[in-house]
Amino acid sequence: MYLRESFKAFLGRINPDAGDVDKAHDAHSDVRAHLASADGLGPTMADSFLAGSYARDTSVTPIKDVDVVVLTNYTRDGTTPRIALNEVRKALRKKYPREDDTVANRRSVLVDVPGTDLTMDIIPAIPSGARIDPIWVPDRGLNEWIVSHPYRHITLAEDRNGASAIIGDRHLYKSVVKMLRWWRLRQLEGIRHPKGFLIEILCYE
Repeated sequence: MYLRESFKAFLGRINPDAGDVDKAHDAHSDVRAHLASADGLGPTMADSFLAGSYARDTSVTPIKDVDVVVLTNYTRDGTTPRIALNEVRKALRKKYPREDDTVANRRSVLVDVPGTDLTMDIIPAIPSGARIDPIWVPDRGLNEWIVSHPYRHITLAEDRNGASAIIGDRHLYKSVVKMLRWWRLRQLEGIRHPKGFLIEILCYE
């Protein structure tokens, strides 16, 4: 019983607190609303959804980044990855005007949310169907649109978590992912270490 309570207390320490969650929610809600507006991408944007550890509820405190996938009406033949990323950055500059607030990276536009230590990766994408279907995301280095399926990662995490055992008030899968992500950060700090997503996939398998 003592060990079980210790793990529960540990999870309570590494789970993002309410303020952390509210900060991330406000940031992604604001940027998604902006991109959907006439000052943003307007009709070029068809939909958006969250991706990454924040969306899968496997992040630990503090929440440092939020991934936002923006589904567009771009086409692989008509729009290059570089153009798509530049267009998204141009739209974001209207909300975040400082030069350093937005940076076009290889597959996303990085946003440094002013007044916080939070960043967002805004990923323009071309849908293949509904939100639950695979998407194409830009790769500026390859100058190609590459297939990805971040929404499936979310549903797989939910399914795996729901199928795992329950201790106390929660399922084990997401708890184990969070504990190993925390261990990775603390034990391998300052040296090269595997990405959090790889840790999550290892847990899943």
